[in-house]
Amino acid sequence: MKTGLKKTKSGFSLIEMVIYIAIMALILIVIVNTLSVMILSQKKIKNHRVIEHSASVALERLTREIKSSKRINFDQSVFGSNPGRLVLEVENLMGESREIEFFVEDSILKFKDGDLIAPLIDLRATVGSFLLYSLSEDGAQAVRIAMTIEAGSGEFAKTETFYASALMRN
Repeated sequence: MKTGLKKTKSGFSLIEMVIYIAIMALILIVIVNTLSVMILSQKKIKNHRVIEHSASVALERLTREIKSSKRINFDQSVFGSNPGRLVLEVENLMGESREIEFFVEDSILKFKDGDLIAPLIDLRATVGSFLLYSLSEDGAQAVRIAMTIEAGSGEFAKTETFYASALMRN
């Protein structure tokens, strides 16, 4: 007497298991590789942002102070040499004169106003070179700035050079 039930085969064969494992391994390799590329790109972008932000803040402050200054103190300033130093005579709202200074110390561009000394760049960045050039023609005085900023290390290291000029409005 037959009951009509067929014996069915259950489970996977060895070849099917090997194929499934190989497919899963390929998918895993693609995922790990993609994550690795994303992490590397993120580190490079982060260094680029640090450099761009540092340059933007530093050059904006330098040009603003140069434009509003009364005169350049040539005795204390260093032009055409790395690292440069810029000492400006500025006037406060009450008409009193004071000196402000821009200089590089420990590879960090700094700003000095009286007793206050503050960094002008992100502390994750360093200044590779800070060159200043004095320009004058027909009584007009200007300063040209060339600054190299670096961030990161090893294969993630990034270096960029920035240029700016500012004409004194005195």
